[in-house]
Amino acid sequence: MKHIGAILVTTGLFVVAGAMGTARAEDGITLYTGAIEATHFACNAVNVGRKTLSITISILGADGSKLSVTGPTPFPSGWEISGDFVPPDPAGADGYCKFQVSGTRDPDDVRAILNAAIVRNIPGTTTPALASRVLEAR
Repeated sequence: MKHIGAILVTTGLFVVAGAMGTARAEDGITLYTGAIEATHFACNAVNVGRKTLSITISILGADGSKLSVTGPTPFPSGWEISGDFVPPDPAGADGYCKFQVSGTRDPDDVRAILNAAIVRNIPGTTTPALASRVLEAR
């Protein structure tokens, strides 16, 4: 009889733990871009949903270290918000964007991108050239 009670208690703990994990997952979403080398990072998000959300934008190095953090910031419907970072090294850095959004479980409520720019000299000259690339967050 003691074993049945222990089994029921253990099962109950698993059910409660699973429900708690589900509640946390329903609080928000996290979107990431791919990593890229750049001399300027602009992480942009637009709230295309119908309600105000909260967003934290992090620009992370290739090793996962935080280069810049913006937020949490209220994020009304129809608004765009940006987190920008210029690496201290003029040669640039590898990085990516992390968008933590609270108030929705639907990733379709947010459109997010990393607009990365890099300035390099044209080979054999001192003339700088700008290259830009846009990476979508998923």
